Amino acid sequence: MSSSSSTNDNLCSAVKYDLTKSICTNLDAHLVLPLLEFVSTLKDDNDNDNDNDDTNLAYNPADVNKAKFDIVSTCSNMVDYALEIYDLTAEADPEAASRTKAALNKQKDEVMTTLNHLTAKAKPFTDLLSNAGVRERMSASHTWNPKGLAAVGVTEDVLESYRTLSRFQYDCGDYETSLRMIEEYIRVHAGKQEEGSKPHPCYGLTTVTSVLHTALWGKLACLILMGHWDSCPSALSAVKHGLESLASLPSSHPEHMSPLRALQERTWLLHWSLFVHWNSGSPGLTAITDLFFDPPYMQAIQTNAPWLLRYLTAAVVCGRKKRMMGHLVSACRDAATPSADPILSFVTNLYGSLSFSAAQDLLPSVEAALRNDFFLHNQSSTFMNEARVRVFETYCRIHSNASVPALARQLAMDDAAAERWLADVILTARIDAKIDAEKNTFKMAQQTRNVYQNAIDRTKDLNARAGQAAERIRNVIAEVGRERRRREERE
Repeated sequence: MSSSSSTNDNLCSAVKYDLTKSICTNLDAHLVLPLLEFVSTLKDDNDNDNDNDDTNLAYNPADVNKAKFDIVSTCSNMVDYALEIYDLTAEADPEAASRTKAALNKQKDEVMTTLNHLTAKAKPFTDLLSNAGVRERMSASHTWNPKGLAAVGVTEDVLESYRTLSRFQYDCGDYETSLRMIEEYIRVHAGKQEEGSKPHPCYGLTTVTSVLHTALWGKLACLILMGHWDSCPSALSAVKHGLESLASLPSSHPEHMSPLRALQERTWLLHWSLFVHWNSGSPGLTAITDLFFDPPYMQAIQTNAPWLLRYLTAAVVCGRKKRMMGHLVSACRDAATPSADPILSFVTNLYGSLSFSAAQDLLPSVEAALRNDFFLHNQSSTFMNEARVRVFETYCRIHSNASVPALARQLAMDDAAAERWLADVILTARIDAKIDAEKNTFKMAQQTRNVYQNAIDRTKDLNARAGQAAERIRNVIAEVGRERRRREERE
């Protein structure tokens, strides 16, 4: 009876701490599909291994398939995929099933009609792209831009049709074609890149309009869905650069992005960045902390998406960024519901209130939350090991000499496993301590902090924040200069 109760409690915790719904509301419909596939995998694992994996999420496969069908059929043009999914969720009523399939087949015909129409409208530009000689001459003469293209019959309307076609291809699930078209569209509007100069943060776009900003979002989405993780960081930076450029424009400017819109787009960017950063290894952990701790983005987290603090916490812990722990605890305390996530609660209990027993009690819930998280499930073992190291380090600041059984209780491990874990940590030089096998105790070496290292650690964040502030000021000054030149040209 007690075993069954424990299993139910763990399962309820896994469901309670599931962030799938919160995250999906801030993603493009196509980006939601990988999360639903992951949830399906969890269900399959739970079915196949009930005894050993009793904390997996228990979503009904029929519900997951229905959610995928609703997204694909209403938010995309992937009609063939919708029909494939519908076969898994076919209604019991044959007449209803027949009507649904007929509607999907009609939608497929409409998609083909629209695709042919957009292809015809964009044909002047696609033909020019296939003419390598003309394109090379125009590039050499610096006329490969909207003004130069208009002179050879490629008007703004044709370019807009080409951009619309790239979006349509994306909705059809042809991400490779869509990406190639978006890159061509951006290249037309990019300025000349001087040889040997530093790469432009926005693919050479000296001025970002709202339309170009949408294209940058599209490029990022395609790269994520195609799994081109090496190219994703630069695409993410370009979206951020465009966002901040539009937000910094004077309110009288027609392209000005309102503060409310900027807040929403920052929230979206934070969610999309999870795909990029958690697939970029160690550099991704650094990038998460840099982005999430950036004041405008931390404001977006605390206002719109406090659940994202889970990923910031995981990055700080897995990346061993001890100097950021104080800022992290403050951010967790300022969040709307800091106790709603076991990962956040673990950090605030351990570093905020020094409550070892509360932190220890949270470890099973922390592990369940990690294992059922799309972005963190591969980091589960790393996080749990680092979490135990953090408990141990904090415990040893108070107890320089303690018994192994006492440590085992703090780490939620049995005595033998705790002793092996401690020996492994000591051997890898993570912690300076000695084990007394006869007394079954361990003793920490006396650690003294270098005053100069303390000064460096305390000023590192100030230097980073000063750099971020300087970058924002430079962006504002540059945009004011561009606005002045445009005004002078109009006059």
